[in-house]
Amino acid sequence: MNQFLSDFLNTLLLALAPVAATALAGWLITLWKKATTDLQTKHSQLYEQILWFAGIAVRAAEQAGIAYLIEDKKTFAIDYLETLVSKYLKIDLELDEAANIIETAVWDEFNQLRY
Repeated sequence: MNQFLSDFLNTLLLALAPVAATALAGWLITLWKKATTDLQTKHSQLYEQILWFAGIAVRAAEQAGIAYLIEDKKTFAIDYLETLVSKYLKIDLELDEAANIIETAVWDEFNQLRY
């Protein structure tokens, strides 16, 4: 009886794992797009400049990471983005906004040659 139940649950989990993974990925993409759209609405005129600064922050974090000057590239990129935007655009980004922008910049940076 235990072997049957174990085999049944194993088969069920194997069948549901791809569905769950797809649903999770879809939910994360939807959440990311909503955050990006909210940011575009909030800072519509400055959005392209903020993305440009984010690209600079991502490349700076990559270079600092390669040189072993920093431990966490994402934290460095977020802090540097907040510094650049505050200094040059005179706006303060919330932490989750800065994190979403950095994720967008990382995606753009690593996929720019793909398309």
